Amino acid sequence: MLKQFEKQKAEIKFENLSGTLRQKYSIDFDKMILESGGNLKRSDIVFSRLKFQKVDRKVYELESPLYTNIAEDVESLRKLSNSNDEKVLIPSSIGLIEKVINNHKKVPRELTVNQYSKDLLKFPLDLKGDQVSDKQQFYFSRSTYQIVDCDCCYGHGLIECDDPICGGRHNWVCETCDGDKTVSCSVCGSDGKVTCSDCRGNGRIKCGSMLGSGLVSGLGGGSMAGCNGKGRITTTAGKYANGQPKYVEKQCSKCRGAGDVGCTTCRQKGEVTCSNCAGRGNVRCDDCSGKGDKTCTKCYGDKARYGKIDCPKCDTTGKLVRFVYIQTTVSNGTNDLFVAQGDDISIDQSVLLEHVRTLPPGQLIYQYANKEILNLSHEYYDFFVESHEGDLGLSRKEFPMVTSEQLEIKCIPCIEFEYTHILSGLTFSAQLIDFWDAPQLVLLGDPEKLKISVGSSSQTLGNFFARLFGTKKYKSKEDRKKEIQLMIYLAKIDGQIIEEEKRYLSELVGGVSEFTNADKKAMFNLLNTADLPELKDKELKFSSKTVAEEVLARLMELAASDGNIDPAEKQKIDEWGDRIFVINKK
Repeated sequence: MLKQFEKQKAEIKFENLSGTLRQKYSIDFDKMILESGGNLKRSDIVFSRLKFQKVDRKVYELESPLYTNIAEDVESLRKLSNSNDEKVLIPSSIGLIEKVINNHKKVPRELTVNQYSKDLLKFPLDLKGDQVSDKQQFYFSRSTYQIVDCDCCYGHGLIECDDPICGGRHNWVCETCDGDKTVSCSVCGSDGKVTCSDCRGNGRIKCGSMLGSGLVSGLGGGSMAGCNGKGRITTTAGKYANGQPKYVEKQCSKCRGAGDVGCTTCRQKGEVTCSNCAGRGNVRCDDCSGKGDKTCTKCYGDKARYGKIDCPKCDTTGKLVRFVYIQTTVSNGTNDLFVAQGDDISIDQSVLLEHVRTLPPGQLIYQYANKEILNLSHEYYDFFVESHEGDLGLSRKEFPMVTSEQLEIKCIPCIEFEYTHILSGLTFSAQLIDFWDAPQLVLLGDPEKLKISVGSSSQTLGNFFARLFGTKKYKSKEDRKKEIQLMIYLAKIDGQIIEEEKRYLSELVGGVSEFTNADKKAMFNLLNTADLPELKDKELKFSSKTVAEEVLARLMELAASDGNIDPAEKQKIDEWGDRIFVINKK
């Protein structure tokens, strides 16, 4: 693997460039005019993949009711607790922990590092041959084992009903009706009578108000219709000589001139029977459904358990078993890292990833199985392995502890060069990716299109780190992190982040897959902080001037994302720009 790696590091000369182009891309080469003294930029993109096995140990406290189906295992554990050693192996034949967690759904409590001695973690790993076994046995702390009476029910298995109304009574007289099964009618106030709605309690209604006062027997209405409260009606009494009808006024025969008559609905009493209680003055108590008492549905009603409920802590067993155990877990994982060495050039991510789909055979670097079995050291191995371990938070001495490491590395030499297009006479840039093994030509710009519409000449893209892990490009981790921090500061300059800024930042942070969880957490903490701390000089130091300029440009894009650059945002960007260029000159 190292020989192949060193081969990729070989010097790339102008002759190598022209020879490769002529051999691999003759059609394109025919259109290129190369200057032998032209500037060749080179960046070696090193991809490394670590395949690892790690072991972690955590300490838990488990408390469980003394169920019947675990009694035998509990007794076996009690016998083991008589050991002189503080850490005692739990044989696989004792399935106590699995039964309590899986069958009875009890959740153990993880202890923090200051709640137990680190000596609890010091015991051998289970091996399978000379390798760490995927399945590790449990150990428990002898001194923590105990069986105690439940402190909730004091060993009785039952507790008083916790319903605040019942309070252990189980059955009690209804407070609403005081045991009478009925309550006063709310409509009539227990009188059984209500005011007549027709006469409003007067016993009399306006004459004609029930039948109307239409002109039944003439213009003024007849006596059967009433007088509409006037006491008199107008009727016809023959005709005049000219043939017109003659009208006369006379006393209403229905009310005898009084203008009102007796109310027939209440029979002139002013009251009628209440329809809600049917005149009884009371109705059934809804609170107790007319029973006069209430019965709790939560607690028991038999003599032995009257007013009691099952103890929720011990599940009626009255006893609790409690102990601390140590769980060892083994897992395998893979971690990928990119590192760029050399000049600052841009490389499209999709192009680069095509060249790491197949990797040279990996090398087992480290293996541990209760003792160090293998530990290969080399400047390349050490650098990449330490980078991976730091990225993953792994250690060879403390948990989570790495027990096996296999490293795969591939160096992808990339060059960027300028050429003059033989037809347009304009200068462009191009790249050769993976120069020695599988050279791929990437033209930066479209010279054929420029024959029709000649616009700009060569394209100058930011350095490799500025793009690869952005939307489609890769940027160094530190530069990327500082850029995102500045964008958060800018977005919060007016005290709130507008919707356009949210979307912009969401797309930016969601793409930083190279960051650790700690880095991401720090970024979101900045988003949630009301008063941001003053930026330090080291937070404005970038890997190159090109990166610094690109960061400032992207800050301006963010400021303009809502279609309008706020003066305060412009002032802050200018201020940062002044500081950045002073700092980056140091």
